[in-house]
Amino acid sequence: QTPDYILSDDGSVNTVYWKNIAIMTYKTDKNIAVYFKINNITFLMCNSGTDCLAIPQQWLKADFLITDGQLKNTDSLSVKYIIISDSYDNLSNDISQLSTVCKHIYATGDSGHLALRLYNDKKLSVRRENEWLS
Repeated sequence: QTPDYILSDDGSVNTVYWKNIAIMTYKTDKNIAVYFKINNITFLMCNSGTDCLAIPQQWLKADFLITDGQLKNTDSLSVKYIIISDSYDNLSNDISQLSTVCKHIYATGDSGHLALRLYNDKKLSVRRENEWLS
């Protein structure tokens, strides 16, 4: 049975399982993080301002980090790809901070949505609207 909510304010990790997807959430008054796994590919989503040292440490090694802006203590991250969902005006600050952690950064920058196509063999493709990037 799926709970009515998956975020609670007490800093505990809540987990929801659905078919081949596991979703874990962590929330305090200043930090929100969602970690999920699909086809053995892991994703960490954090809101702007989240302190990476405050969330579960094993989440910091996700395949993908998805964020809407700057995070705190990003030097503790060890991710393969970063997706930034932010306006073009803010991207230079976001990218300069995160480029020391990862060299594969994709950003929306007010240019439409990014879509990920996941395959069973842990391969994926990234596209912006109708244009495949990899």
